[in-house]
Formats: sequence, C-alpha cells, structure tokens
Amino acid sequence: DIDALVLVTLPHLLPDLVTAAARSGKRLLIEKPVAPDLASGRAMLADIQGAGVYCMAAQTLRFNSVCRAMKDLVPALGRIDSLVLSQRFPPQPKLLWLDDPVRSGGGNILHTGVHCFDLIRFLTGLEPESAFCTTERQFTRQTEDNFTATLTFGQSKALAMVTCSRSAACYNGLIELSGENGQLVGDHVLGTLYLLDGNGRKDITPQAPVFTVLKALERFAEDAANGCESPISFADGLAAVAVADACYRSASSRIPQPVARLL
Repeated sequence: DIDALVLVTLPHLLPDLVTAAARSGKRLLIEKPVAPDLASGRAMLADIQGAGVYCMAAQTLRFNSVCRAMKDLVPALGRIDSLVLSQRFPPQPKLLWLDDPVRSGGGNILHTGVHCFDLIRFLTGLEPESAFCTTERQFTRQTEDNFTATLTFGQSKALAMVTCSRSAACYNGLIELSGENGQLVGDHVLGTLYLLDGNGRKDITPQAPVFTVLKALERFAEDAANGCESPISFADGLAAVAVADACYRSASSRIPQPVARLL
C-alpha cells in the first residue's frame, strides 16, 4: 500500500534500501549524499534505471532562493572563468556516526562538498573533469572536517575552488561566479546577492527565503500527483558523489585525480 519513500538515513544503509524500493516500484526521494561511495551508487543507479521508477536526489540547495536567482543571472556573465564556493559551520560532535567512515561513507567532502559540487553543475552547466584536494581534521578523528579542492572542467578553461569546514563558530554559504562580463557574489545562508561589473556593485534582492527541505518534499508530492519527471535525478546526485570520490583519491595520492564519468 506504500506509494513512495523518503530515505533520510545513514549512507551505508542506502544501497539495500534503494534496491528493495526500486525493485518494488516505489517512488523515491533520497537525501544527499545519495550513496556512501561511487561503486555502490553505480549499482543503485542501475537498479533505479532498470526499474524505471521516479527518483529525486535531495540536493536541496537547488531550491534555495539565492541559488535560483543566481542561475537566472549567470548567462549575463558570459564565459565563466572562475568559481569559489565555501560553506562553514560548527562541529557536530553529537552525531557519532558522522565520524565513523563505515557508516557515514566519508566526512565533510561527502556530506557538505556534494552541495557545492552539485551547485557548480546546476548554476553553470560545467562538468568537473579533475580534482586536487587536501583535507585536515580539527575535531574529528577518522573523517575529514576541513577540505579544499580545486576543480578543472575539460574543454572549458574555468577553475573552481571548493572549500568547506565543519569547525567554525559561524555559518556561511558563499558562492562567487566570475565571467568575462562581471561577477556574481551570493551567500545562500545569509540570503545576500550582488553583481559586480564595469559599473560597480549592484545589489540584487532574491525572492523571500524558503525552507528548502520543505520545497523538495512539496515538489516530490506534486510530481507524484501529476506524473511528472524528477527535477533532480539520482544521476545528478551521483555526479556530486563522483566528484567527492575524485577528491578522496586525490587527498590520498596527493596528486590530481580524474572525475569518473557515470556513462
């Protein structure tokens, strides 16, 4: 009698749950990260596509008012040359599973970085091709809570820096997109946005802030009622995990690593 499932659980539990749900024909909404690792994610993707079921990846920042306003304004920048994305927030010591790589699948790269990796694709359409990443531990013992990654994009000459920490006594969500015609600077936590160009600074007022988790759930329900396709596919969510995978390989090898293609 169950039509749909929302999976908000520890990453290591997702493969069995997603496989069972997909094979039973259930509609799925999966919290990010959509998989504990790339290999498991590929198997889950095959099950979802094989069953032909609806699946939305809960990359909730796609519903954020600042991010949506930035997406509308990106074409005015022309060629994108550089990107900087940053997220800072306090430690989460009460979530003991988060520092257990067996249950969590990884640290801040997998649990926060995937937001930034997905936003790059959502805002610009650029597909990361390689990653060079460095990690540190400030409060955690087994997983990283601080990382900085540099991404390249193949034929595009753009460069991106993604830097996130779970060790600060503050919150931010900085996004800087620089192009041939100017720069957009926003913060999806603070709700601010402005444009810099040859005429100086122009402040932009996004739509009112929204509860992004609620928006994702509302869209999930609307799609079920109307028979619509998912606006954020499992493959979209897995593409962010693929960038995280390259970051982990780079941090371990200390050299840039290619981002695996899903197809």
